[in-house]
Amino acid sequence: MLPIKHDMHIHTFASTCCLDERQTIDNIVLQAQELGLERIGLADHVWDNPNLVPNDFYKEQGKNRCINLKRSATRFKNSDIDVLVGCEVETVAPKKFSITEELANELDFVLLATDHFHLHDLVAQPKKYKPKHFAKHMIEMYLGGIRCPFGDIMAHPFLAMGYYEIYEEIIESISDRTFIEVFQETAESGKAVEITTHYLGNPTRRRLFSRDIPIRILSLALEAGCKFVFSSDAHQLESIGRVLELKTLAVDAGIREENIHKIALRG
Repeated sequence: MLPIKHDMHIHTFASTCCLDERQTIDNIVLQAQELGLERIGLADHVWDNPNLVPNDFYKEQGKNRCINLKRSATRFKNSDIDVLVGCEVETVAPKKFSITEELANELDFVLLATDHFHLHDLVAQPKKYKPKHFAKHMIEMYLGGIRCPFGDIMAHPFLAMGYYEIYEEIIESISDRTFIEVFQETAESGKAVEITTHYLGNPTRRRLFSRDIPIRILSLALEAGCKFVFSSDAHQLESIGRVLELKTLAVDAGIREENIHKIALRG
């Protein structure tokens, strides 16, 4: 049995990239309850690092959005669903992040994104775009997230966002041994590995790749001792339900109920 009772990566209308005005905390909670979820994590993009200059996308993503949302979520404290408020942190480079540890400590949890390579004007890019060079860079970025002094969940791990046309070749150039070593460090850090709906592909954007890729990634993470969370990364209400589609993928990777990270469990 592997019941999906949580979704730890949902964006609200506070995220610039969320264009659905219905994506409010109240509507999200209602939708999650209808799906039978018991815990959700609201994780908007945020910028709160005075030592780094944000790009245009992040200029309006101040920390007050998260703080105000966290205050608003307190009214669900005694309801039948846990509403956690965190944020999605940008890994600009291996030791450079979009927020400070101080803000991380004010929130319920932090998602660390290390593969937003489509943000060319912000996120460090590989020196060369051949698959093996991209793979090396992706690993360095991921390890930067693992070694970050804060953070709870590794968001959509090992997705070459913006470069899906060479994605299969990138993953093929990473050995099982390398994946195991990286995921062993993930397990030791205590951070969760996110099982994301991005792994299902998006036909409307031609983001299709072999299902064997996420199964390989997740099964190697499991072998290394990692714990997992499910996430829709929803930017609109209808997308939250896609989190339930991840069950078959997870089961095929060997993941069971006992492999779910404690941060996703109702407490």
